[in-house]
Amino acid sequence: MEECCVLKNIYTRRAAQDDPAKKNGKQDGRDHEDEDEVQDRDPRHQYVSPTDVVHSIFGGKVSIESKRERKLLERACLNIDSTDGLIVDPKFPPWSHKEISFSRKDQWAAIPEPGRFPLILDPWINNIRFERVLVNGGSSIDNLFHNSLPALKITPAQLKPYDAQFWGVLPGQSSVSLGQITLPVQFGTSDHFQTEFVNFVVTDFDGTYHAILGRPSLTKFMGVPHYSYLVLKMPTEKGVLTVRGNVYTAYNCEEESFKITEAIDLSIRMAETAAQAAQLPPDQLRLAKQETARKNSQSKEYKEVQLVDGSPKKTALIGANLDPK
Repeated sequence: MEECCVLKNIYTRRAAQDDPAKKNGKQDGRDHEDEDEVQDRDPRHQYVSPTDVVHSIFGGKVSIESKRERKLLERACLNIDSTDGLIVDPKFPPWSHKEISFSRKDQWAAIPEPGRFPLILDPWINNIRFERVLVNGGSSIDNLFHNSLPALKITPAQLKPYDAQFWGVLPGQSSVSLGQITLPVQFGTSDHFQTEFVNFVVTDFDGTYHAILGRPSLTKFMGVPHYSYLVLKMPTEKGVLTVRGNVYTAYNCEEESFKITEAIDLSIRMAETAAQAAQLPPDQLRLAKQETARKNSQSKEYKEVQLVDGSPKKTALIGANLDPK
């Protein structure tokens, strides 16, 4: 709607009708409106108070926390001062003294349909380069998919227990992990790099990606993703490290995600149909008898006639009850 020229013209005419200065024409000698006046009428420059709140559930450690742990966390959140005053005895995260900013210089390519494709990177995980690692700031855990274990030469027996469930990887389903493992993750080159140890939760199924880096790993790296430019920036000893995404890999992952989602949706629908069929009485489960196709002249409805005398292959089917004439 924002890019629709018809709607823009309609709202512009309505705004001009409601604006007394616009009705008086060019009394002030201006050929067009000031930019400030245009922004005043633009809904994007007007603050709107929310009418409702939608909460999110992610899972992971949250699903196994005790009531005491939840209560202590709630108190800590309530004690956070939202004022602009100085923090008493601040505990700054590592690399927080490095400033990170974005500009037009970070637009490294003409990305088709900005915002459509996710940020896919190719870091080193335990000295193995993975080309399909999703950066997802909406994930509360870091995932490592089951199909990545053979490349890392890791067996399920080497994983530590992890009993918490998590949601959001498979549509409409909760998942139980195979376990957890801590591995080094490295970005950059030999001249400029950054390495941190990430605690991965290993999924019990295979996915489109090799791994998913969520908020915990982004916090360790102090990384800032930019989804318009498809870059990830993080502070290092040598300055800010910029890592560019792979657009073509993101496209391939999108295509595979469609196939996986369709397969999962089909399996869910088949399970629902089977559950509903199990509740029906046996007489309603019987299929109606279908008459077999009549392919010869012995059929009661059709008969085979010869079109040309002396040519038995030139035949046709006509109604058996037709008049001989």
